[in-house]
Amino acid sequence: MKILIGICTGGTIHAQTVVSLIGALDRLKEEQIDFTVSIQIGGYKQASMNRLVEQAKKGGFDYYMSIDCDMIFPKDGIIRLLDNHKDIVGANYSVRGTAVNGNPREAVVKVVDENGKKLNLPLSSLPKSLFKCFSLGNGFTLYKMSVFDKIPEPWFEAREDENGDFSTEDVHFMAKAYEVGIGVWCNPQIKIGHIGTFNYEV
Repeated sequence: MKILIGICTGGTIHAQTVVSLIGALDRLKEEQIDFTVSIQIGGYKQASMNRLVEQAKKGGFDYYMSIDCDMIFPKDGIIRLLDNHKDIVGANYSVRGTAVNGNPREAVVKVVDENGKKLNLPLSSLPKSLFKCFSLGNGFTLYKMSVFDKIPEPWFEAREDENGDFSTEDVHFMAKAYEVGIGVWCNPQIKIGHIGTFNYEV
C-alpha cells in the first residue's frame, strides 16, 4: 500500500499541523505503510490539488490523503480513515468564524435532505459513527486513487452555478463523485482542530 500525503499552502504551514503530521508519519511507519509527503505551494488551491493527484497517479499510489495547512489531527487519524475502507472518507471539523463573522459550530459536512436540497449539518446533529454524506471539507480526507479514473479532469475546480451559488473545489469534486455513484463518507469520531485567528481588541 502506498499513500501520497498532499498539503496545499499559500506559503505557510502551521506549527501545530507540522506536529500533527510528524505524529501521523510515525504511526504509519509503525504499521509499515509506504508513504510520500508532497507540499504544493501556490495561490490557486484547486491547481495545487490537481497537481498532487497527477503526482499520485504517475507514482502508482493507492491513496491520496489530503491535509490542509491549518489542521490539528490525531496521530492515528490516517490509519483510522484507511480502516474505513471507503472510496472517499474524511473527518469533520468546524468552520472558522466568530459569533459576528460566522457560525463556528457549523460542520463542513453537507447532506441531501428529502427534497434534494444540500444542507450543512450543525455539529450538534452529526451522527456518532461513520455515515454517508453528500460532501465534506478537504482538510483531512482520504481518496482511493481509483476514484480519479471515474471522474474526468480537471478533478478539482471551484464553480459558480447558474443560480450564482458558489462551490469550493472540494464540494464540487464530491458533487461529481455523487453523480457517478461514488460514496462520500464522514468519520465523526476523529477529532480535528481547525486553526484560526482572532483579533482581541481593547
